[in-house]
Amino acid sequence: MNISFQEGIISSDGSRYSGFVDNVTGAFHGYGVCEFADGGRYEGSWAYGRKQGWGIWTFAADDVLGQVEYVGGMWEDELHGYGRMTYNDGTMYDGGWCRGLRSGWGHYTEVDYGQYIGGWSNDQANGYALRIRANGSRYEGGYKDAKREGYGSQAWADGSTYEGAWKNDTMEIGV
Repeated sequence: MNISFQEGIISSDGSRYSGFVDNVTGAFHGYGVCEFADGGRYEGSWAYGRKQGWGIWTFAADDVLGQVEYVGGMWEDELHGYGRMTYNDGTMYDGGWCRGLRSGWGHYTEVDYGQYIGGWSNDQANGYALRIRANGSRYEGGYKDAKREGYGSQAWADGSTYEGAWKNDTMEIGV
């Protein structure tokens, strides 16, 4: 492979890149920094013009999802592997990603709502988890598609409790 370091490459969309480039294809390849035309910035590994490997992606101030910064693994321009995403309201997710979606084990913290520590699949709470709400209530047990499912125990802030089966986020009393 024939690569070289180049500084100040400006793309057709106005983004500016400094880093290693494949001299044959012109693609970003290796370590580099790209300042996007929308105000976002990515610093990290590239492979054939795509974000791939480890990097820090700072999103534009007007990001529609409220994303501020992602630090972690990338695969073909998508969040992939372990990473930490912070949002403009202070919410944070620290855990596994698969092709841009939360997946595997993760710790999700919402500033005024509480935290979820457990399994994720397709960007939703799935599997075993512990959910602690800001008001002091807590649930430990199964989740399916972001709803309590299967066996679990719930303790509410007022001291009342329930331990047993859950279906579609509803207690199955007597089951």
